This record gives sequence, structure tokens and C-alpha cells, in this order.
Amino acid sequence: MLNIFSGGVKTAITAEDYTVAVQIAESLVAKAGTEIPLKDHQSTGIQNDKDHWYLNIRPYTITGDNIDPKNTSAELYKVNAIVEWGDGDDSDNRQFQIATLKLAPKNDVSPQN
Repeated sequence: MLNIFSGGVKTAITAEDYTVAVQIAESLVAKAGTEIPLKDHQSTGIQNDKDHWYLNIRPYTITGDNIDPKNTSAELYKVNAIVEWGDGDDSDNRQFQIATLKLAPKNDVSPQN
């Protein structure tokens, strides 16, 4: 009976840890393009003394027959947020990752002749 109870508590703690990680990652993604400019960027940090986060923003290029990146007025950026936590033992570490594309105006748009 005690094993069932302790297993339930561990599952609840794991679910709470994942919820916190999702909130941190979503917050980082939301900051990209508002508080953090959409440009080549990489940053890391620690939140709640146990959640290590990583934010990467990189230019993203779409290729295709009808797409000419030189003639567009906007640029795409891939925003990737990773949150890791655990007790230091690699076998028990966990990770949550979220990625999205964001659109930003091109700063160097020049008129075509």
C-alpha cells in the first residue's frame, strides 16, 4: 500500500515539474520578438534553482521554386527553447523542448531596380 502511495506522489511531482518546464519554455518563446529581438541569439539561465533553460534564435530559410529570399520584406527565425531539470543523475534528468517559427521585418530591404 505504501508503494502505491509513494508512486502516486512521485507521479504528481513529475507532472508538476513538467508543467513548470512548459511554462518556462513558453515564456521564453513569447519573449522572442518582443523583449528579445529576432536576430541570431543564444542565451541560457537557471530558474527556481533547478530548471536550466536554453534559448536559441536562428535565421530560417524556406527553399522552393517560387521563393526568392532576396525579394521578400520579411525574414523567418526559428525559436527553440529547452528546459532541463533533475537531481544531477543523468538517468533521472528530464527535458522539455518547444520550437516555433517567427516572422520579422527585414531591416535591409532595398528597392529593386
